[in-house]
Amino acid sequence: DSFTYRANDGQLDSNLALVTLTIQPVNDAPVATDDTYTLNEDAPLSVPASGVLGNDSDIDSAVLTAVLVDTPHHGTLTLAPDGGLLYTPDADYFGSDSFTYRANDGQLDSNLALVTLTIQPVNDAPNLDPIANQTVDEGSLLSLTVSASDAENDALSFSLDSAPASATIDAVSGVFSWTPGDGPASTPIVVRASDAAGAFSTVTFDVSVRNVAPTLLLSGAASVVQGQPYTLDIFASDPGQDSISGWRINWGDGNIEDITGNPASVTHAFAASGPMSITAMATDEDASYSANTLQVQVTPAEALKVTSLTPSASGVQLRFNRALDTSVLNLYDSEAAQLGAPDLTLVGLASGAVTGSLIIDADGQGLNFLGTGDVLAPDTYTVRLESGASAFRDAAGGSLDGNGDGIAGDAYQSSFTIAAAGRTLSLPDFMRGPGQTIDLTAPSQNGFLPLYLSDGAGVSSVEFTLNYDPADLVIQGVSAGADLPGNATIDRLPTAAGVLKVSITSPTPLAAGKVQLLNIEASVPTTAAYGAKNLLDLEDVRVNGQSATGDDALHLVAYLGDTSGDASYGTLDGQRIQRVLVKRDSGFDAYANVDPLIVADINA
Repeated sequence: DSFTYRANDGQLDSNLALVTLTIQPVNDAPVATDDTYTLNEDAPLSVPASGVLGNDSDIDSAVLTAVLVDTPHHGTLTLAPDGGLLYTPDADYFGSDSFTYRANDGQLDSNLALVTLTIQPVNDAPNLDPIANQTVDEGSLLSLTVSASDAENDALSFSLDSAPASATIDAVSGVFSWTPGDGPASTPIVVRASDAAGAFSTVTFDVSVRNVAPTLLLSGAASVVQGQPYTLDIFASDPGQDSISGWRINWGDGNIEDITGNPASVTHAFAASGPMSITAMATDEDASYSANTLQVQVTPAEALKVTSLTPSASGVQLRFNRALDTSVLNLYDSEAAQLGAPDLTLVGLASGAVTGSLIIDADGQGLNFLGTGDVLAPDTYTVRLESGASAFRDAAGGSLDGNGDGIAGDAYQSSFTIAAAGRTLSLPDFMRGPGQTIDLTAPSQNGFLPLYLSDGAGVSSVEFTLNYDPADLVIQGVSAGADLPGNATIDRLPTAAGVLKVSITSPTPLAAGKVQLLNIEASVPTTAAYGAKNLLDLEDVRVNGQSATGDDALHLVAYLGDTSGDASYGTLDGQRIQRVLVKRDSGFDAYANVDPLIVADINA
């Protein structure tokens, strides 16, 4: 710089003098200005070059260097000399943080500048704890509790992103439950935890499902007679969803049988006697498994024999030690069938041969011979059963041992005496088929099944029970018969299906002689088996409080006059009736054990 001046002596000025000033440069300190930055929680802040120096100045120098003084308290900082920075806040921290620095021009530092950092809160996803892989048996419950935490302490809800349809998780407690259906298998499960704001996280674990062998059980009777059918019950239960595709059964007598599927039981006839060990294996989709061993004692075969004979006013009941082969039995024959002589005869000493019908017991081990029409006359009767391949034999083909000597092949014969029956309650034998009503009374009465009392003289009360098969007969009601006084009362008592129990009281005594006591309204179900024989069993008969006789009846489930048994009518039916009428045949092929009078009597 410069300036001029003149010197003065009091009177005169001097010449103009120049004063030159040389100002030597002196370095000035930079000036730093505070900075502020905003960032999100858990997100780093990256500021490029110039950064905090961008708003700083130095009159002497354009190049400044940032020098960190105080570090931040809630994060990590890298401050570059050029003013750029990288700040990473502590996990889950939000709020304020700061650091200080000075700007340096190479010689001098600036004032202390404050950098303020504002970390804004951000909703954090829940933190799911790891879940170890699981192992469970098929059919068994797997249950575990999923745990999770949240930085904001939000309420969490649990759900399944990927899982079998039957798996569940409690949204609040996190309890996971699953009962796998089938193994072996491996299934990944993906669990999600969500907070109220919708943030979520997931965790995956695998479930290994082990196959479990099915529970197998063989059961059956401890003993069986040689040659008789033995029923083996077989049971299989799998905790998963495996299905038994077949069984292999070793009967212990040298016979091995392969069974397809999973039936409830199988049968076998042992050809030899002695102890037998039955073993079995069942196969499903995964493997084959062994069942328990069942010990069975096979006793030597005893010949078929009669175990009891029970005579009645209606005929005779016979029981046997095992089931009969009823397919070969006949009471009647024809030239076409060539069945031979009757396999059972009942002959009275004075009254002669009794015509009747056979009704086989449900278990096949017994039969009823039911005389046709009235009760048996007082007499001594002899019943005879023939033995042989086409006569009485068991289900395995063994012939009857009639005389009980242990050797099969001889007839059975026994005698019994029938006393006078006294008052008798009776029903007629009849033949009506599926869908038909029982119309054995006069047309003016609309058709009923009549119940008769052999002598009504002085009778004022009657009680009885009628047993029948509800599959073959339906009884809708009862009403007064033609000979029951008008002031009589009829009470039908409550009973189980297949039982009719009636009490009749009449202030006016019944008339003497045979009386029609009741009309039974009945019909044959459309589902009744064609050709079935239904025993109508009258029991507990009481007349005026005293025991009386009940005469049982036969209901043949077929259409009257259908002699061919094909549920239709044709010329063949009439031809067969003619053959019986002229005694060319003694009965009808389709009903070899039914009195032909029941089949073809058009007056019935």
